Amino acid sequence: MLIRLSFHDGAKELLTLREYDAELDDIGSLLNDLCHAFEGKGTFTISGFGQEVWPVDIGTDLSVALEQFPDLIKSIKSMQPCELWLYEQGTERKLEFTPVNEMYKVRCKSDTTWQPNPDVEIINQSELLHQIIGCRDEFTRFCYLSSPSLKESPWFLEWLTQTR
Repeated sequence: MLIRLSFHDGAKELLTLREYDAELDDIGSLLNDLCHAFEGKGTFTISGFGQEVWPVDIGTDLSVALEQFPDLIKSIKSMQPCELWLYEQGTERKLEFTPVNEMYKVRCKSDTTWQPNPDVEIINQSELLHQIIGCRDEFTRFCYLSSPSLKESPWFLEWLTQTR
């Protein structure tokens, strides 16, 4: 299993973020806007369970994953069961992480005609954490290059703190 994010620095352009309404918007709104703006400027990759490249993208699937990172990272650090659900149409897969000693047993479930083979893979806890934190760090790096004002965004800073 592999989860990776990389951006092409040459694709960076300064973003002007919209005004957000505290009653209607939240961190999900911000992450969604950022990921849509970053579509085509990098690669979000998930592979495993018999499929070398999953049908995931930065514009939708990354946003969905990033919203789950605070709970996911906290759980992995403390060796607790957790899940990553990529529910967008076309992907519709859930990864269920179960700790076993210093490893995680990862079960993949699909809600599409594609079925994982094998449906279970094993990954070291430290490697899994390294991959997720690597995605967070690459996303944050590119965000700050593209929109330096995010360094002062309460929502973004809270999300980032929750992923530490």
